[in-house]
Amino acid sequence: MVHYVEYGLFIITLLVAFYYLYLISNIYDLWANYKETIIPSQPKTRHTFSIIIAARNEEHNISACLLSLIALKYPKDKYDITVVDDHSIDHTARMVSQYPEVSIITNQGRGKKNALHTGIHQAKHQFILSIDADCAVHPDLLSLYNAKLFEDPNLLFIAGGVIFNTRKSILGYFQALDMLSLMAVTASGIASQKYYLANGANMCFDKATFLQLDAFKNNEQYASGDDVFLINSIKTTFGNEKIAFLKSRRAAVTTQSVDTWKAFVNQRFRWASKTDDFANANLLTIQGSVLGIHMYVILLIIMSIFLPITLFYALLVILIKGIIDFLFLNRMAHFFKIQWALKGFLPTTIIYYPYIIFTSFAALVKGNYEWKGRSVK
Repeated sequence: MVHYVEYGLFIITLLVAFYYLYLISNIYDLWANYKETIIPSQPKTRHTFSIIIAARNEEHNISACLLSLIALKYPKDKYDITVVDDHSIDHTARMVSQYPEVSIITNQGRGKKNALHTGIHQAKHQFILSIDADCAVHPDLLSLYNAKLFEDPNLLFIAGGVIFNTRKSILGYFQALDMLSLMAVTASGIASQKYYLANGANMCFDKATFLQLDAFKNNEQYASGDDVFLINSIKTTFGNEKIAFLKSRRAAVTTQSVDTWKAFVNQRFRWASKTDDFANANLLTIQGSVLGIHMYVILLIIMSIFLPITLFYALLVILIKGIIDFLFLNRMAHFFKIQWALKGFLPTTIIYYPYIIFTSFAALVKGNYEWKGRSVK
């Protein structure tokens, strides 16, 4: 009887490993085949952009962000920059006032969504580019968004990429690699038209469409979600073809990874708090599959107390999954030229097992957490 159990678990283990290979291969194929945006040598159209930055307590980051935006290689009369101060209790507003090229207004409400709403209502141009205050951009960013809109003038929303700056710590490596995988998942969802994710640190959308939809109306209670609520609202109202991903290394903004585990936990609770409000069956299938594979490994390890051979099966899954993950992340890291992040691959692989359980728990249990000096839900 014991032998039948061992054989059965071995077959299940192989099936789990092959299914994970299929899952990651499908995500990467969609990413690899997604067209990379190139700036034409002589662009025929110059779209206009209003760059909106919702900022709260960002005195240490806002200058780097604004300097990178001021240095954009794009006609100065085709874009403007507005910072919406979300009632900062530090010197953010004073720092912004040092840059005459930048306008600053005060949030008429409370929180990032209200800050964006305030800024967008006062925006002058056709397209809104939402950038987080702790991000820096490549000089070609607007030219790349313009090129994407030239490729498809009917687009109403374009999701951009985000990469973390290097931090010589396991936590820094983990965040960098995790974001690489998230960008591939984001692009593959848009490419397959099966689910829609975005990152509010870097997204572009049509102003008139935003005002028409009022996409934040029923989700102001969340500190985050300005990205996924908007993209899914546009998809539902106007269809799949109005949405795209801006695939380009230079189009990805860079931001700082959090430095402490406490800040990291708060951040991931905030991200997970909106999950069940936008996830559909396709996205839940991917998330559930990844969770299930990690849970299976943990179950095998526990079973090894009574059936030692299952420890070998667990190590087999860990090895096969690790090879798949490394090949996948290696290609993503080379595309975005952050190969340094791969130095932390082995320790982050171990961390990912408790992390995936934590994020699943965070998506189900919505409690209070600290963000920008505020206690929010």
